[in-house]
Amino acid sequence: MSDEQRSVDSRIYGVNHDDLSDGGPSVVGLNGVVASLAVMEWMVWVTELRDPIPILEYRGHLGPVFANQDSPQADCYYRSLWSEEAPNRLSSSSLVAPRTELAEHLAPTGSSG
Repeated sequence: MSDEQRSVDSRIYGVNHDDLSDGGPSVVGLNGVVASLAVMEWMVWVTELRDPIPILEYRGHLGPVFANQDSPQADCYYRSLWSEEAPNRLSSSSLVAPRTELAEHLAPTGSSG
């Protein structure tokens, strides 16, 4: 790493290196949990097993994963970003291919034997 890259890395790391004894926080386990939840929700959506749960909350200090059951508020700023009425914004449908298109893409093309 160059000195400039080290400086940037130090600024975005989130913990002052002088405050650490030997190393910094490890988040590999947390990253694995979050990635696994995302993959599972994508899989159940693609296979049409069920609709994906849009908001999951993992509480690592307790262990469980919670699904948000709150109804979205009509005047929510973030919800407005994804609405069909916002022509200059991305819609959720523009971010992913339809299930049938994904299924066709992922389907086996023939037998191997």
